[in-house]
Amino acid sequence: MRVHAHRRVRTLCSAQDAEPTDVETPREDDFPEAQKGLRLNEDGDLIDTKTGRVINDFGATRWDVAVRALRGEIDAPPEENNERASGVILQSLFKFPTDYMFQIVGQPGLRPGCTNGAFVGDMVTAVAGVCGVDVPLPPGGVEATERMGGKYVSVRVTCSVRSPELVARVYESLAGDERIRMKF
Repeated sequence: MRVHAHRRVRTLCSAQDAEPTDVETPREDDFPEAQKGLRLNEDGDLIDTKTGRVINDFGATRWDVAVRALRGEIDAPPEENNERASGVILQSLFKFPTDYMFQIVGQPGLRPGCTNGAFVGDMVTAVAGVCGVDVPLPPGGVEATERMGGKYVSVRVTCSVRSPELVARVYESLAGDERIRMKF
């Protein structure tokens, strides 16, 4: 992030350094209008002080980046800019490793003898297996909701993911299951 205007302030760099040095310190009114209300936290992340949300490298929240990507406004780095590159957008939205929520909507009744509970268990096992995490997941790691009188089941599985490529592998592994109607 560039700061266009600065004022010069005289400060001491350290207790050992007896000579004062010039350090450029921006004033609030020196920032362009779009950059006002932004601060760095102790981890060095840029934070929007109004919402408390982390601003990523594109100068936006995750939602803003996703919308810009769908519009075709974001180009991946040149070395990864091809149709086969996996996880380019996810890498810009998340700091990996991270807890990622997979949501799967399925129709368990399409497989004879499959119950809603068995479907949920199959989805948890599939996601955890690809991500390399132990089952059972911690409390809150699995949420299941029946829809349309139990005909459909929405399963949310939240687990630790080390890279955006693992997210893609999870979705690929779920692609062959005829019971799954949507996954996101």
